[in-house]
Order: sequence, then structure tokens, then C-alpha cells
Amino acid sequence: MYSTSLLLTERDCDSSLEMATRDLDTYNYRITTIGYRRNNSYRSAAEAQEDILIVQAEIETINATIAALPEGPAKEDQITKLMRKELQLRTLNGRSGASDAVNTLDQELELARLNLGRTETQGFIDAVNARKTEILAAVD
Repeated sequence: MYSTSLLLTERDCDSSLEMATRDLDTYNYRITTIGYRRNNSYRSAAEAQEDILIVQAEIETINATIAALPEGPAKEDQITKLMRKELQLRTLNGRSGASDAVNTLDQELELARLNLGRTETQGFIDAVNARKTEILAAVD
């Protein structure tokens, strides 16, 4: 698959291996960091959903309280509290949603590409090592 026969000396092989090994290290590093970010975004999305459910329940409770209260300062306080909770809900909804889904899919695509590159690079390293073995066997 690779034209390893073009490598004529052990030094040629070592140079190719050095470059490929650096590439492999880069793939491994990027795979690790993207995997870490993806796992964090899954957790963040789950936490945001949990927070949304909690705030929605609080809003329902406040609405029931407002309905039961007579006009006056206590009702006004509950209305103010309701407005704050509705703002909090809008903020939470803005944090989760389509952007999280798109970001997650982008990260999954990047991981797939990196894994293919890593596999191909490892195949290249194996081919060069085989060629190096041939060269060393011919010298002996």
C-alpha cells in the first residue's frame, strides 16, 4: 500500500518513523481532548435539562401561590419572583438546545476523522517498521 521500497536505509526509515510517531501522538492528544470536551458537554446538557425542570416546577408553584393570594404586597412579591424565574428559565433554555446538538455532532465527526487518521498512521508505521526490518536483515 505504501511505497516503502523507496526507503533505502535505516536512517530513511527512522526519519519516516519519527514524523509518523509525532503525527500519531497528535492524533491521540486531539482524540483525548475532544473526547473530554464531548463528555463535558453531555454532562452540561444533562445538568441544564435538570435545572430547567426544577425552574419549571418552581414557576408552577409560584403561579399557584399567586392565584391563591389576595391583591397586595405578598402577591406583588410573588409576581416579581415569577418574573425572575421566567428570566432564569429563558437563560437556561438559551444554554441548551440546538447549539449543543450541533456541537456534539461536530465533535463526533471530528473524532471519527481523527480515529481514521490514527489508524492510517499506525498502518504506515507498521509498514515502515517492516521495511526497516528488511533493510537490517539484508545488512546482516
